Amino acid sequence: MHVFGAANRDHLQHAGEELDYAVGHLTEALTLTGGDRRDRLARARTHLRYAIETTR
Repeated sequence: MHVFGAANRDHLQHAGEELDYAVGHLTEALTLTGGDRRDRLARARTHLRYAIETTR
């Protein structure tokens, strides 16, 4: 049972890291303009997607 608990924590930790990256990119997008903003939003979306997939 402990093995499953540890594996589950690893997935949640990875998802949390992906969410941190997404928040960072979203924060940067608020201060940038033009193409840079689009790039940061795209990166944030990718990290959000990874975080969701990690929890499945």
